[in-house]
Amino acid sequence: MSSEVVLPEPLHRLFEEGRRLPRPKPTRGYQAGLLVGTMVVLLLPLVYAAFAGLVGWGLYVYAQDYFVRIASLGPAGRFAWVMLLLACVPLVAGFSVLFALLKPVFAPRPRRQQPLTVQARDEPLFVAFVQRISRLLGAPAPREIRLDCRVNASAELRGGALFLNLGLPLVAGLSMRQLAGVTAHEFGHFRQGGAMRLSYLIRRIIHWFVDAVHRRDVWDEWLEEQSESESFGVIFLTLWARGAVGLTRLLLNCLLHLGLAAGGFLLRQMEFDADRAEVAVAGSAGFGASSRRLVELEAGAVRAYREAERLWEGRLQLPSNLPLAIVQQANVLGARERAEIERELADSDTGWFDSHPATGQRISRAEALGEPGLFDADAPAVDLLRNFETLGRFVSLIHYEDDLRLPVRQDVLAPVAGSVRAAPQAIATVPLPAVAPPATLKLNVPVWRGKPEAAAAPEPPPAQPGG
Repeated sequence: MSSEVVLPEPLHRLFEEGRRLPRPKPTRGYQAGLLVGTMVVLLLPLVYAAFAGLVGWGLYVYAQDYFVRIASLGPAGRFAWVMLLLACVPLVAGFSVLFALLKPVFAPRPRRQQPLTVQARDEPLFVAFVQRISRLLGAPAPREIRLDCRVNASAELRGGALFLNLGLPLVAGLSMRQLAGVTAHEFGHFRQGGAMRLSYLIRRIIHWFVDAVHRRDVWDEWLEEQSESESFGVIFLTLWARGAVGLTRLLLNCLLHLGLAAGGFLLRQMEFDADRAEVAVAGSAGFGASSRRLVELEAGAVRAYREAERLWEGRLQLPSNLPLAIVQQANVLGARERAEIERELADSDTGWFDSHPATGQRISRAEALGEPGLFDADAPAVDLLRNFETLGRFVSLIHYEDDLRLPVRQDVLAPVAGSVRAAPQAIATVPLPAVAPPATLKLNVPVWRGKPEAAAAPEPPPAQPGG
């Protein structure tokens, strides 16, 4: 591939040679968060394992010392069947508790949306833009840059490798300055090193407890059905078992909130630390503008999904380019909706169990830094992509199939009119180092299959400490 990339004029300043931003010293809150997070990582699994082991040991002792003795009475024993029935109650309840504790370990994970991975041969300017920001911050470059339909960006650690996940609505709806800041925020996570790996473990533990407490499965549904039986004995045993499962979930919920309180403190400190990287690149004013724009895009996503739902229910069709539909809905928010967004930002508070600080608090901290930033180009970030329409169509298809479990065929997709591109700008050819070895765009295209199913919200990936 040629070592020259066609570079729009607004990007010249970003790509000036010799620029590298110093890494700020970690704050005391950040260091305290590491200590508290370590304690959580060590405490929660030990408490869980100890409790599960205690339940299992209790069942073994009970079966050996009591149930076997009752069963040995045989049919000739007086009231043997009554005693056998009563003896089964603690066993059923105990096994229900043990099953409730262990099933999150063995239950298969739900299928996640397959990402669309962009590489330099197909989008050289976009990849060069991302890699330039990583070099500015002295952060490790991601192994892959992945696009999806979320109004979010995240840094992901998986198998020892770093991945950058960017929602295509961000690329379509932000300016270059705003996207540079959001990307710098994620690279701020990349350079957190051990803290990022610790947060990965914390998130895995917390999501495991969330599943154990809140996820209903076929066993829960079976117990609920049996509780409506006409047999008094079945109802009694079922209610006892459901009560045991409920008590188990209550205990796990306490552990979950302990993890959210302590682990959330570390995650919030990591967000503040990554915010400083964003401010260094986009400036304090750019941070506030991008934060407000992200909230607008989230509101646009709500409206776009409502429109998509009406389109599906009325004509069995879906928007062919969901990221474009999201941006268009965000662009037509009324004055009342924008005023409500400002009120929410002003009134937002950070809770004990939040993994991210309140947006208003983050904006206030960024403004207090008073940083002018390195990059102030307000050109649309979508101009970094030469295949936005194709990418938008593919991530939409993947989202419908993998996340919403909806059948997708060519006749299902309804065109989305309009564009988010600006008028053509003057460009120059600027020599740059090769941004990556030649590669092809890896498209995990869904296989058309299945029958219509009710749309279900996808679960968040467990290991993405992004903001």
